[in-house]
Amino acid sequence: MADAADLGAVDTLTETVRNRRGRLDSLFTNAGTGTFPPFENTDQVSLKKRVSWVYQLMFFVAYCAVQHVIDHNVML
Repeated sequence: MADAADLGAVDTLTETVRNRRGRLDSLFTNAGTGTFPPFENTDQVSLKKRVSWVYQLMFFVAYCAVQHVIDHNVML
């Protein structure tokens, strides 16, 4: 497991799995935050910021992982 906000840790994790197991067969990404304002206090700006942050984390986790599976014809 790696902190998705630390791309170096994600890259190290995927490289470690590949070195120990020979390849990376699958990837599950899940990102979120630990703080949630009350629904009635959520405005458009804060929601867009939160969604953008989560999307970027998931994208870059997949990006790090695909670097380790690209030679194996594995589809993510």
